[in-house]
Amino acid sequence: MDSEQYSELARLYAEYGDDELIALGRQVGDLTEAAQEVLKGELARRRLSVSPEVKELVVEEDEVEEEDDRLLPSGFGRLAPEGCIKEFADSEDALAAGEMLRAEGIECEVMLPSGS
Repeated sequence: MDSEQYSELARLYAEYGDDELIALGRQVGDLTEAAQEVLKGELARRRLSVSPEVKELVVEEDEVEEEDDRLLPSGFGRLAPEGCIKEFADSEDALAAGEMLRAEGIECEVMLPSGS
């Protein structure tokens, strides 16, 4: 890479905000080798790290049938905030916990395995 190209990319990336750089870092494979090198340098200069983007799972109510057992995709628990998903040994305990939460005005959903 020539120094003019490097300098131009360095100026461009220096103008980006942190969020823009991180977003670009998530697509680093789409950049030329020169752009990757400059981006990595700018990220390091700002001490920013790029972690994989986590996409939020959204289920529309009209997409779920009433008799649906609401099985969640594997790894769903990693997307939820810590402490909001609990597993119970039996269905009765899970249902009782759900009722207690609702009685306190806390929205919750109890998901039971098929056949429960």
